Amino acid sequence: AEALDLVDTDLILLTDADCRPKSNLWAQSMIDHLSPSKKEIVLGYSPYMINGSLLSYWVHFEAWLVGIQYLSYAARGMPYMGVGRNLLYRKKLVSADTFSSYGHLASGDDDLTVMQIATAQNTAINLDQNSFVETESPATLRHYFAQKRRHYSTSSSYKCSHQALLTTYSLSQILFYLMLGIILYKHNYLLGLTIYLLRLAIIFPVVTKNHRLLAAQFPLWSFFLLDFGLAIHYVIFSLSVIFPKKNRW
Repeated sequence: AEALDLVDTDLILLTDADCRPKSNLWAQSMIDHLSPSKKEIVLGYSPYMINGSLLSYWVHFEAWLVGIQYLSYAARGMPYMGVGRNLLYRKKLVSADTFSSYGHLASGDDDLTVMQIATAQNTAINLDQNSFVETESPATLRHYFAQKRRHYSTSSSYKCSHQALLTTYSLSQILFYLMLGIILYKHNYLLGLTIYLLRLAIIFPVVTKNHRLLAAQFPLWSFFLLDFGLAIHYVIFSLSVIFPKKNRW
């Protein structure tokens, strides 16, 4: 990430070189969320741009879901990560020692910095769409897989409580569709349909609300396909955690 050192202040506002704020009010919006609550960290949202390819739709959806997770946890008093594409914090919170434990990693410095310095009391989230910072989607599947392997390899450095919560979510996603597949394989179509519709009735109002809040660009009807794809995604990339490759910059 590249830091914008705001002149005559003790603030650092982060973004990346390939990012583009959706509004010229980006910096002001991030700063405004420090007060009047006297917060010291502001977690922003950074969606991936859709360029018409199926890959960009998927990456946009995935970033939307990750955004819901880290922003929701922070709102509940459990901040565990932020994205360096859109992050604000006070200089006094970090020192050279802050980065010493993970300087060898090829990715995840933004996540792990927030994990170390963020608390329920000093962290705010910013859902103002003027503060959103767009970034380009990976151009190829190879680029995407390399990016995801780096990201997932960092997850082992999260606190155990955060790892447990995130793992529980991904396991529930996998086990739901596995169970549904077994039920349908045994020709219990009515039971399978009932369970599927019950889950949708529970989660779809939340999906609809967050689709609007984070200005998601994927069609709502496609959530049904993307949600299933997410289970496959978790299976594939869990292997990156179990069998990590050597870090490459």
